[in-house]
Amino acid sequence: MTTSFKRALAAIIFMIAGTLFMSLSSVLTRLLSSSYTMSQILIFRMIFCLVVIMLFAHFILKQKFWFTKKPALHILRCMVGILIFLTYITSLYFLPVAQVSALTLTEAIFVAILSTILLKEKHGREYWMVIILGFLGAVIALKPDPSIFNPLALIPLLGGFLFAVNGIVIGMMAKSENFGNINFYFTITSLTIGLILSSFQWLVPQSWPVENRLIGWQPVLLQDLLVLMVMGLCAAISQLLMTQSYRLGRASLVTPFFYLDLPISAALGFFILHERIDLFLITGGVIIIVSGLAILYLEKQQKKQP
Repeated sequence: MTTSFKRALAAIIFMIAGTLFMSLSSVLTRLLSSSYTMSQILIFRMIFCLVVIMLFAHFILKQKFWFTKKPALHILRCMVGILIFLTYITSLYFLPVAQVSALTLTEAIFVAILSTILLKEKHGREYWMVIILGFLGAVIALKPDPSIFNPLALIPLLGGFLFAVNGIVIGMMAKSENFGNINFYFTITSLTIGLILSSFQWLVPQSWPVENRLIGWQPVLLQDLLVLMVMGLCAAISQLLMTQSYRLGRASLVTPFFYLDLPISAALGFFILHERIDLFLITGGVIIIVSGLAILYLEKQQKKQP
């Protein structure tokens, strides 16, 4: 077994494991959403992410995670990242886990569009046919029948767009920044936002988000504390595993395995949360996955050309 093959196999295993932990974190977030506010969940997730990131960056990667050369890019990354988290958590409060997963996978489609507009990359006719196919899948997953359409399903679709913006920003940061500081400043900012939002319960107790238990603070039950800890650790471990996957293998090799998030989330949502999986979600999800894989294939073919 050659060294390159071992690295590729390890990269794939890391991506699959990272996707599994991410799906499990999403299901636990959905499970906790009936008892705790969005700001509480944000705080618990970021506390554990911060601890894991600092330990990993300092002791394993030997990085100075507090030092940065691009503060402006960090500010942009934090703003986009916070919006991503808010849309993602809000989606899990109102929608089944599998539907959130399917619509978030439109990230690959938005990346292709933004790379054309912002980075002036040129794509052929086949590329745009695949883009249209992906949007068709998103429309199907949204359940286009007016009698069953849920406008809240547009929130994870917005999340997919923000994920794409975030990916482009991180790509810009990667030239001068390291894993530690890219994630350290974002986690610190997210934790601060969570604490500020939770304080609204005492500052503006009559506001709509507080009254609907989206922000604020609810008493944490002892039996739920372990679930909150596991949720935060799953999110942190997922981030580390996926980062290691991209370090060991090419993006074109490992990214397709991220699409396992859809069937894993659907299965976990079905068995743990007893969420129903309908034909719209299955059909739209499959189309989105095929579209994303086709984009990767076309990218690979384009790189082979002189």
